[in-house]
Amino acid sequence: MEFFTGGRGSLVAIDHGGYWQLAYTIPPGTYEEIRRAGLESLRTRIAALAPRIGGPEWERSTRGTGFIT
Repeated sequence: MEFFTGGRGSLVAIDHGGYWQLAYTIPPGTYEEIRRAGLESLRTRIAALAPRIGGPEWERSTRGTGFIT
């Protein structure tokens, strides 16, 4: 398990061999801003924290993307 932090969020990454499971935490009150910015913006934030996880091989699907409170 890896932990990355910086900017306005933190990322926990679990390598399952063939795929990564990610948990991206955001500051309270910023969910609407992130949702409005869109999924590509979220990918950009994650790539800035962990470039090898958010690189070009990133699956371009929203499958498995969710919000947990």
